[in-house]
Amino acid sequence: MVAKNKKSQSEVITTVLLILVGIAAVAVVSTFVINMVRNNLQGTECFDAVGQLEINVDGGYTFYNYSSKLLYVNVVRAEKDFNLTGLVFIVGSDIEKKPITIHDGINSGVYPAANLPNPLAPTAVSLPVASQTYTYVLDMNTLYSTLMGNITRVSIAPIIIKQCKEEASKTIPVYV
Repeated sequence: MVAKNKKSQSEVITTVLLILVGIAAVAVVSTFVINMVRNNLQGTECFDAVGQLEINVDGGYTFYNYSSKLLYVNVVRAEKDFNLTGLVFIVGSDIEKKPITIHDGINSGVYPAANLPNPLAPTAVSLPVASQTYTYVLDMNTLYSTLMGNITRVSIAPIIIKQCKEEASKTIPVYV
């Protein structure tokens, strides 16, 4: 009977030791993985840009004029500063969606709303700086005369420079 008791004790000790070895292995691997991820994510401006741009749909500043085929988009930039080099508007209908990319300067088919009452006068557009609101007029006749269906939504994504290349960040959908 004594021999049977010792055998069951060794099985319990073996099980406990295996569990402890497994916990130690997970702790060592997670330490390396967490440090590697933390080092790779430091200094990425993509995360700085998330949530810093939005389309203002309050007050009637973002709308689509069906008769003139002009899409007015009011963009609000938050306070956080990041290196914004352009914007991508994704304009969608019931059937399809198309991207429109703009940068500082003259952009074919994109105008500042400050040109009103003549919104289509060729004028350079500016990108919004921190804590600024800017309204863009997108001439859908010039940009996408072949867009099928009525425009029902617009999304926006910032373009930032990261390690000598431009990247578009997450898009924010808005229904117009």
